[in-house]
Amino acid sequence: MADKNSVPIVMEYVPCVLCGSEKNEVVLSGHDRLYGIGGEYNLVRCGGCGLCFVNPRPDKTSLQLFYPETYLVEGENLSSISVSEKKKKAMDSMLGFEGAPGIARIVRNFGDYLRIRRDYRLYSLMFVRRGRLLDVGCGNGRFITFLKKNNWDAAGVEVHDDTIKHLARKEGLEVYTGDFLELDIPKVYDIITMWWVLEHAIDPLSVLKKARGLLADDGNMIVAVPNFDCIERKVFGGDWALADLPRHLYNFTPRTINGLFAKAGFKVVRRIDKSFPAWSRDTWGYHKESSGKTREIGRFERRVIRFLSVLTEALNSGSGMIFIIKKDGQ
Repeated sequence: MADKNSVPIVMEYVPCVLCGSEKNEVVLSGHDRLYGIGGEYNLVRCGGCGLCFVNPRPDKTSLQLFYPETYLVEGENLSSISVSEKKKKAMDSMLGFEGAPGIARIVRNFGDYLRIRRDYRLYSLMFVRRGRLLDVGCGNGRFITFLKKNNWDAAGVEVHDDTIKHLARKEGLEVYTGDFLELDIPKVYDIITMWWVLEHAIDPLSVLKKARGLLADDGNMIVAVPNFDCIERKVFGGDWALADLPRHLYNFTPRTINGLFAKAGFKVVRRIDKSFPAWSRDTWGYHKESSGKTREIGRFERRVIRFLSVLTEALNSGSGMIFIIKKDGQ
């Protein structure tokens, strides 16, 4: 990537993608806390519908500067874990597959209980069913690699083609590279997933409409986005890690994301609120940094963060929202 200080960033003003209004107000400002690219960016709230989005924002070409090669290649290598071990971990921790009558025996804490209750339908789609699945924004391919080894006919879409090319060849993955809106994808899918992708999209409404055309009439779509209405954001404001300016071009609340789904022709089947201690640790680190302290987080702080993550999920105010949606009218 070119020197972040030597490449000019072209900014553009945009109307609201949901209602078309050009009236808005700034709700928070901040800089790129991951890579320090550019200056201050504004997150505005639409005066017409309440949707929050970055405005002005880097144009399509300039946005590429904010996604260096390291952005998508971090994390655990799923290929190194056996499918049976991954299934067992997921089932034991999220579903408690020791049989319903004895489920109390494996509920070791309140967090496990909440995850079993809230995530059953989501994870049953992933582990119980089989079929054709498309992961839009597949990143480094970990998810579709796992699904393929678990007997899914899984394919991916990734705009950052250099990130996925090597793994696609190595694992024999079917991956479409390039702008999702410009790709010719000839198949229809039983499940389409977008894990933490829609907030990055330049035009999330068009992305949803295109996905709808690729989804089987009785298919399910799984969409995960940060929750701008969560307790954590309200407490920490501009230090909230999931604001992620300017990469997160959109910050959705339950109301605005439901409005976007409806406009794209979807209905919500299930909403699951999730909190992620790792992201909350980032938020706490940013807050400490803003207060002039070191970002280092101690053991006690980690335990408190984990407890608060469970609590915010219980209050339906987790930092993330996972939706299962279907075509409206089906």
